[in-house]
Formats: sequence, structure tokens, C-alpha cells
Amino acid sequence: ISLALFGAFALLLRLARNLDQFRLREARNRELLALGEAARTLSHEIKNPLGVLKIQTALLQKRLTGTELLTNVRIMEEEIDRLGVLTDRLRQFLSGSEGNPEIINLHEFLPDFSLRYDSRVRCTAMGNTPVQVRIDKTHLNQVLDNLIQNALESMAGRDAVPVDIELRLVHAGKVHILVSDRGPGIPDSLKERVYDLFFTTKTTGSGLGLSISRRYVELAGGRLYHEHREGGGTTFIVELPRHMGG
Repeated sequence: ISLALFGAFALLLRLARNLDQFRLREARNRELLALGEAARTLSHEIKNPLGVLKIQTALLQKRLTGTELLTNVRIMEEEIDRLGVLTDRLRQFLSGSEGNPEIINLHEFLPDFSLRYDSRVRCTAMGNTPVQVRIDKTHLNQVLDNLIQNALESMAGRDAVPVDIELRLVHAGKVHILVSDRGPGIPDSLKERVYDLFFTTKTTGSGLGLSISRRYVELAGGRLYHEHREGGGTTFIVELPRHMGG
């Protein structure tokens, strides 16, 4: 009887923890949805004046051709473009949409994806069995692009050292995509902060890349986290549910 009571008590504790986690996720999702509505409105209100500024800078460039002020106008145009991209990325992060998920065979997708980085990325896959996941392809591209760009920046000046992408099957029907670098690593004190919106350690970073990446992975039913890499560096793990259908 005591063993049965202990088992029942342990089950209740586990259910209570799961319920608390579910409530936290639901509360976070409600907040993000509310922010998403605000972000869409704000994005629209910002993009309109940015469009006007873009037109005006183009007119100024024509009038100032051959003058020293042309460089200043081009800098203004670049900053306008950067603000537009930042607005779009913030709206994407807060939208809460899983996009247009499709079945992706990672054995085909990852080698093709790595080609765009030439020798800077080294891709390895496990076996010949098709490994499929269900996720928006644009989202997956953006997640991997963000992780690889971060990895390359962490190894600035070491062009001969590639970023490694590895595909692994793990228990409980999970798939891991590992993106590993040989950079200086991430301090334990920043383990979770690096995923916070607008947090960055770069002088030119927006602090959106990892936040957006984690959001996209979570919308696909997975999670994004990182570990210290043996021998130095960082490994980011994109964990996704394995799709077992046809």
C-alpha cells in the first residue's frame, strides 16, 4: 500500500509540474499574441514614414551626385533600410504564426543548405534512412542562417575553421540538428539571456536572431538550446519532433 501511495504521490507531483509549465506557456503565448497585434499596427505605422524617407533619400542622391554630401545620404539610406529590416523581424517574432509547415527530409535539405556557405560549413548526416520533420522551410532556413552567422562571427579571422552541422536521431522520436563552432564560447552567466529579445553582446547586433530562432523552433514543437563544445566553442541544438508519416 505504501508503495502504491508513493507512486500516486509522485504521479501527482509530476502532473502538477506539467500543469504549471502548461500554464506558463499559455500565459506567455497570450502575451506574445497581444504583443503581436500591437507589433503589426506599429510596423504599419513605422513602415509608411520609412517609405517616404526612402523616396526622399533617392531624390537627394540624384541631386547631390558628384558632391561630398552624397556619402552622407547613402549612410542615411542604409540606416533606413536597417530600421525597416528590424521592424519586419520584430513583427515576425511576435506574430506567433507557424507559417506554412511542410514535411522536410533533412538528409536532402541540410547538404543543399550548407552549399551556400561553401567550405565555411561542413555538413554530416547519419546513415541513409530519411529523417523527416514538419516545419516551415523559410523558418528553418532562417534559424540555421542565424546560428551559422553567429558561429562564423565567433570565429572571425579563422577562415580555415569550418562550422559543423550534424544530424542526429535521439530517443522519443526527436531529431537534433547540431551547429558547432570553435569560438570563445558563451559564459554560463549568459546561458539563457542570449535568447532574450534585444539582448546582444555584439556592437552591431540587433538582439533578435536567437529570440526569433527559438520562437520558430518552438512553434514547430521543438526547442533550441546550447552546450559547451568539447575542445572549445559552442554547440547549438535544434531539437524537432521526427515526422514518421509518408
